[in-house]
Amino acid sequence: MFTFIPERVDKLEETADCSPSKRKKTSKERVDKLEETADCSPSKRKKTSKDMQHIQTRQNANQIIALQRRNIGDLSSVPLYLKSPALELSIDVPDMLLIHHITSIKSDRLWLGGISYKKEDILKQVDSSGNVIETINDADISLGNFAMTQKGELLYLEKGCNKVQKKTPKGTTTIITTSKDENIRALFSSQITGDLLVGVHKFQTKAGKLTRYDKTGAKIQDIEVDNHGKTLYSYPVYIAENRNGDIVTVDSTTNKVVLVDKLGGYRDYYKGQSPKKREFNPHGVCTDVHGHIMVVDYSSGSIHLLDQDLHFLTLLMTKEQHNLKSASALFVDEKHHLYVGSENGRINVYKYLKDM
Repeated sequence: MFTFIPERVDKLEETADCSPSKRKKTSKERVDKLEETADCSPSKRKKTSKDMQHIQTRQNANQIIALQRRNIGDLSSVPLYLKSPALELSIDVPDMLLIHHITSIKSDRLWLGGISYKKEDILKQVDSSGNVIETINDADISLGNFAMTQKGELLYLEKGCNKVQKKTPKGTTTIITTSKDENIRALFSSQITGDLLVGVHKFQTKAGKLTRYDKTGAKIQDIEVDNHGKTLYSYPVYIAENRNGDIVTVDSTTNKVVLVDKLGGYRDYYKGQSPKKREFNPHGVCTDVHGHIMVVDYSSGSIHLLDQDLHFLTLLMTKEQHNLKSASALFVDEKHHLYVGSENGRINVYKYLKDM
């Protein structure tokens, strides 16, 4: 499937500079090819630019046609998945208007955060029946800004947005503090390395970054730009990790899903499939045992299934088929069930994989 990326066109235009100095730097074969195909007169340059625009338009049109022909929502083309996810359980959590994020180590105990009916941030631990076990009152809950460590410890953002708290049976301690200019918006604890990934928005520059910390809260790395020095993030709000160590981040300002490798090297981004119908508005993101990536499009109420390279596979679920209302949170448990958190404190649990 073709994905149009402006940076790639810019690179092509740079390598096809027709000035004599540039030609001398190329091989003889490259020069011969350029002389045959790239007349450098102004009139020809305009024609070449128009041709590129026509090619782009045709490719975009072909992409849309291909998507229309595909049976969206039918997972028969993805053999590891059920043709339609089956609802196995619904959990209703009291005093929850919207559920923004869900995390857990075991499926019988869930931490979930969102907005109460009083429009207050709320972070609760519930069992599989929706009974409230514990409530955290000093947490700042926007979207994906709490997580669970490998040991089952809760990490959450204290109100004020620049302190990360760790809750253990012995009490609560502050493990990370950022400057006042750095507003923490997302947290993720790696189940592979134990490292903590923190999504930050910087007020002065309006740019964002991911910062990696070790288990003790010592800073390891900042992930900010791609190979060309271009800023990767603006307002990171959800973070997930794939089984190969890739880091998947949702940015709410650019409406992108951004993919970097385990070392922080930029790989690609994803911006949805319906640019002319509605704007893609990604929210909750998670990965599964097959290395596939799932992301909620809040605008359409659908869940996009992507491969590990961010290539679109199909719509796993849609608002019409599965009655997804204000779906925002995604989580996959240790038994490979998919949890979808939405409005009115409702969490729907689906079986979506074939038996392994």
